Amino acid sequence: MNKIAFIGTGKMGGALASGAAKNPENEVLLSNRHKEKSEKLASSIGGKVLDNVTAAKEGDYIFLGVKPQMAEKMVNEIKEVLVCRTSPFVLVSMMAGINIEALIKMIGKEVPVIRIMPNIPVSVGEGLIMY
Repeated sequence: MNKIAFIGTGKMGGALASGAAKNPENEVLLSNRHKEKSEKLASSIGGKVLDNVTAAKEGDYIFLGVKPQMAEKMVNEIKEVLVCRTSPFVLVSMMAGINIEALIKMIGKEVPVIRIMPNIPVSVGEGLIMY
């Protein structure tokens, strides 16, 4: 079973989480700075609500979907967990304006990162993301 964590469950994070939840092979982990938002999404898709640190500890794929101005605060919260992890994981960043190099610099250690730029078709389950 894949554990797919979403830190940030706004429009794009929520849409991707909804898509991931359609596959019974996935366990969807949800975290948002406004817990009510992730709780509402969890009730509709069957996800599990966690805090950012736990999502970063448990996710095999960790989608980062926060606004760029919130990126540094969120990364500071989870970077120790990421640096100390011994199990494999991949960060999937959909944060506009934050490239892979900047994200790795914030973390302070080379970690596997994919950067995606989802769009409106992705939000309705009809899009494609290349990586």
